[in-house]
Amino acid sequence: MVTVQLQRRGVYRHPMPVGVRTASGWTVVRAEPLPDRQTVRIVLAEPPMDVWLDPFGTVESRTTAQSRFVLP
Repeated sequence: MVTVQLQRRGVYRHPMPVGVRTASGWTVVRAEPLPDRQTVRIVLAEPPMDVWLDPFGTVESRTTAQSRFVLP
């Protein structure tokens, strides 16, 4: 089992993906979107090789998302 402590930074609330890579590939779970701090536990059949937050870059950050507003 892999245990990951997450702490939100900023105001963006999203079910952030947490991935663990093993020799067989990736296992990805989503954290809860609302807590500021939480613990995510991922049960694996193999030893972990890597642990990444958003391993495939699927979450748009508020700084990279295109704005709907035009600033003067």
